[in-house]
Amino acid sequence: MGTAKDLYREGCRKGELRLFKCSECGALEAFARDFCPRCGAPDPSTVRAGGRGVVAAITVAHIAPDPQYRARVPYGICLVDLEEGVRVMGNCSPGIAVGDHVELSFAERGEAYLLQFTATGDEDR
Repeated sequence: MGTAKDLYREGCRKGELRLFKCSECGALEAFARDFCPRCGAPDPSTVRAGGRGVVAAITVAHIAPDPQYRARVPYGICLVDLEEGVRVMGNCSPGIAVGDHVELSFAERGEAYLLQFTATGDEDR
């Protein structure tokens, strides 16, 4: 078994968002860690997220953090409350607003995978 970061990246390569569940307290976390940030227990298990959620906050980046992103500005960045009860951050397509239902895909950028959210149109769920 690899580190939590290795398991997270492997999931991204397969188009899966992996969450981390503590075997001791049951806490579910989105961030790849080799221990539970709530109780300190080691070696959390992974749970595949469904990739659907609701936008909790959004902003627009007008300045590229890195030269490889210059052609992409402006772009949206959103916080999404996933159906599993955890909040993640990712890029979002134009026109996304707080309260919109979204689904996840991945954008590969070199060795990194960016979370990309698009609207589902399921606003009355």
